[in-house]
Amino acid sequence: MNLKKRRKIRDRQDAEKCLKKWRKSGLSMSEWAAENRVDGRSLNAWLQSMKRQADVERGKRAGLVELVLPEKTKAAEFQPFVVKVGEYEVEVPPSFDDAALLRLLSVVRSAC
Repeated sequence: MNLKKRRKIRDRQDAEKCLKKWRKSGLSMSEWAAENRVDGRSLNAWLQSMKRQADVERGKRAGLVELVLPEKTKAAEFQPFVVKVGEYEVEVPPSFDDAALLRLLSVVRSAC
């Protein structure tokens, strides 16, 4: 098998045509692709893309996914940042107020 002689899928129409023939063949995708000198990775990429698009059109797949952090990560959210200016260190909680921090750093900087 020489991969250099295999062609990539050109467009959606080409993908649909090849996928239809592959399904009718009863072969695995890689077997069908090899026999028809088609790049199997290209064909599979089109298959996955078309499945995702169909899921989106049917409303099965949301654009956003909620991520739930494990407890270890949640505990890390409350660890303060340590800001060092010269010989001074300031601990700042993750929920700091931008304006208050700027004022504090200005005072620390002027003391250096």
